[in-house]
Amino acid sequence: MTTTETRGTPARVASTLLHGATLVVLAPLGALVGAVSTVGAGWLTRYWEAASYVPTLVLAALAAYLVLLYAGARLVAWGCGSPVGAVVFGAGYVLALSALVGYTRGGDLLLTAHIVNYAYMFGAMLALALAFVRSGLGEADRRNRFGPS
Repeated sequence: MTTTETRGTPARVASTLLHGATLVVLAPLGALVGAVSTVGAGWLTRYWEAASYVPTLVLAALAAYLVLLYAGARLVAWGCGSPVGAVVFGAGYVLALSALVGYTRGGDLLLTAHIVNYAYMFGAMLALALAFVRSGLGEADRRNRFGPS
């Protein structure tokens, strides 16, 4: 069987449809994670000056969150079988983050002009970009997973 004969098989069509449906779900999932974590990140500076150990805890929590975000985006790319999953998830995340920066409709400010909030915003974008770059599948892995192209 040549590769041209296997392209139209029902399994191949179902795989393509499932991949497309997964990408459609990942964008709102990324937006949801971005919205919830942006609201949570707004609380990072609330007690910044309360005690001497609070900044250390905040920075440790921020670092842990960025590592989890990176790992989650890598997991999404691995599950999709291509870096496109990380891109779609990251696009939803960044759109939600961008929409929530600044004043909300009620006049609330979610992220202030504080160094920790900037570290959150740019750190999250960097973690998503690194997850995309590092999730590129090698040619051998592509052939083993999807067959010869």
